[in-house]
Order: sequence, then structure tokens, then C-alpha cells
Amino acid sequence: MAFELLNEPKDAATTDVLNPIFAEAIQLIRKSNPQRTIFVATGRWNSVQELPNLKLPADDQNLIVTLHCYEPFYFTHQGAHWSGDDTKVTGIRFPGPPDKPLVPDASLNVKPYVLDWIRRYNTLPTDQNPSSSRAFQSQITDAKEWSDYYGRPVHFGEFGCYDKADVESRVRFYRDCRTSLDRAGIAWAIWDWKAGFRYWDPQTKQPVPGMREALFTQPAK
Repeated sequence: MAFELLNEPKDAATTDVLNPIFAEAIQLIRKSNPQRTIFVATGRWNSVQELPNLKLPADDQNLIVTLHCYEPFYFTHQGAHWSGDDTKVTGIRFPGPPDKPLVPDASLNVKPYVLDWIRRYNTLPTDQNPSSSRAFQSQITDAKEWSDYYGRPVHFGEFGCYDKADVESRVRFYRDCRTSLDRAGIAWAIWDWKAGFRYWDPQTKQPVPGMREALFTQPAK
């Protein structure tokens, strides 16, 4: 068993604000659990971009930095009811571009920068497309470089795709993200088991088709 100090700190709970709070919390935990591994999060929902602001206690090496990544966001969160009109655009595939351009429902109040994301999704080749592995690869690379430089392990504690995306695209996304993390030597966990980002289908009592292979089959050498 390990401890995690706080999941997805956000808003006023910035990395800079939490640094001294986490340091004090770690000291208190060590009084009763001197050998327990502790997971420490960055601000902005465990953001990779917050790693440069993170300050870990120098005298405690039994810490793991836990990060979350849901890029490309408008693919992974399409159809999500909690994110407003920007994620109500569905039919986004992974990777892009689509066979025919995606046209958002005119009744949706989609922000201009999201419309620009969709324009690029419709037109750019896969190696430049915003709905492709390039969206998360840069975050994995940055996390790996930070980990190597500071000698601190990192863990991608959440990645996933809401089940409103088509099954084939979800499988490709999970496969590409998982293999990118494996190549970087970074441990990972998905979100979630059988809810909206499901791995497991409770009706069939089996993994969603293709998901087991996407996450656990090693690529041919």
C-alpha cells in the first residue's frame, strides 16, 4: 500500500502553494510510516506542465510524482456531460484526419479555439494532427526528461478516453499511449475500470473488445 497526498489539486491549490504543505504533510506521515511510498501530485489536475514548479523534500527519496494526461482532450472527452459545449462535439476519431470533415452542430456554443482545433483535425496529416499521439507524446517526453534530470520517479496515474468515442479509436488511443509510456520506462494506470472511461464491460463481464490487447500485448519485435 502507498499513500497519495492529494488527487488533482486545482485552482488556488497551485503547485507553489502546495510545496510547503506537502513537505509538512510528508514529515508528519513519516512519524508513523517511515518506509511507506508516498505519491505527490502537481497542480492543475496533476499536470505535466507544473513539474518545473514542484519542490520535493531533498531528504526523502521514497516519493513518486503522479501525473495525469488526457490529451488529446477533445478526443478523449468528447460527449462528456460535465465539460460544457466544447466537449459536446462527437465523432472525433483517433488518429485524425477523418475520412470526411467533421462539422460541429451549429446549435452548440463552441469556443473559437476549439473550432480551430477541429479545423486542424479535419485538415492536417496524422503526424501533425491534434488528434494523434503527438498530443500526449510531448508530455511523456517532458516527464521523462524531468525524471531523469532530478532522479525522481514519475507515474502516469491517469489516462483514458470517455466511452462516447468509437471503440476502434479508443483502442488505438490506449495502445499508442501505453506503448509510449512503456518505451519511456514510465509506470502507468488507466482511468477507469467500468464507468465512463471503461476498460471492463459489466454486461459481458469481459474487457471492452480490443482493450486487453491494447494495454497488455507487447508489440512484435
